[in-house]
Amino acid sequence: MPSSKQSEPSLQLTANELASTALNSIEDRLVITDENYNCLLSNIANAQFYDRTPEEMVGRHVTEFIGNERYLKREKQQHECALSGARIEYNIKVIDRSNNSIPTRIIMEPFRDQIGAVRGVVIQHQVLQSNLLPFMDFM
Repeated sequence: MPSSKQSEPSLQLTANELASTALNSIEDRLVITDENYNCLLSNIANAQFYDRTPEEMVGRHVTEFIGNERYLKREKQQHECALSGARIEYNIKVIDRSNNSIPTRIIMEPFRDQIGAVRGVVIQHQVLQSNLLPFMDFM
């Protein structure tokens, strides 16, 4: 008689390992900053963009990566809006190390603790690809 129990995976991941695997399996660049604009967490895609490891990103102020001028001109205001509880979305052109212009959508959302207090900002960088499939009507 077959068991109603599903077979257990051969590899058991802890909650932290599962979260880390999920964070690093997506292509979007993700970073979480605290209230003082210091990096709390970076996924591999974001760290590699800056030619660093995720561990090298932690504890550093965002100006070390984007520069003080860009920080003061645009990011600080957006970051403060997200810290106040707002979700912010905007498009920019990011210049990579090869001097390529990459259309990118930035999404900033409040990073909340277990009781819902805002403790920082989750920042997602989505590359806006022009090679996406066109709209298809399946009806």
